[in-house]
Amino acid sequence: MNIPDDKTSAFVYGLCAGLNLDRKITEAEARAFLELLRHESALLESSVLAEQKSALQKLLKKKELYRSDAERAADVVFSILGTSKKEQDAAYAPQLQFDDLAPEEIDFARAQMVFTGEFNIGRHIAEEIAASLGAELLASTRLEADYVVVGSIPSPAWKFGNYGTKVMKALELKQRGLPVKIISEDAYCAQVPTHVLDTMLKSAPSLRVEGFQIIRA
Repeated sequence: MNIPDDKTSAFVYGLCAGLNLDRKITEAEARAFLELLRHESALLESSVLAEQKSALQKLLKKKELYRSDAERAADVVFSILGTSKKEQDAAYAPQLQFDDLAPEEIDFARAQMVFTGEFNIGRHIAEEIAASLGAELLASTRLEADYVVVGSIPSPAWKFGNYGTKVMKALELKQRGLPVKIISEDAYCAQVPTHVLDTMLKSAPSLRVEGFQIIRA
């Protein structure tokens, strides 16, 4: 989005850009953004807030703001800048090095698998698929783990090299020469028989699949 010409809208856009300067918006920053709008209601008339005005007014009418409200406010800021929290996290998180898999490499009936992170298809669906194919699900990364499957929506903590305990343990095991593999959600979905994947996704009508790319409808 280009910077608006009128002063009020340009101020609101600049404010949002400033909040996102470090590529993240904290809960405190989101609350401060709402408080500013509460005390400077004229800002709600700016062109950049036109599509979000109704949602913001609902938030401003609340006597007490919860964390979910602050997250909604942060989403407003991201939308004004033409992006989203998930896109920001994905763009600025360091790339975790995943292992390659041969076609149909995973023998689900013998595999012990760990799932971690946020999945486009939903972690519970990813786990249900593995269990239905005979895999054993592990709650944590242990010596006997064969695969650690990582959801495709990165955590903001990835920016600081913190991949979570399950992935960090897997990296430690790999350094010790153990054969555990760290694989992406896309690589995992590519290993699942198409008819199984399609059947399971029918239980999540908000999702659709194109090839092995899972997309929120």
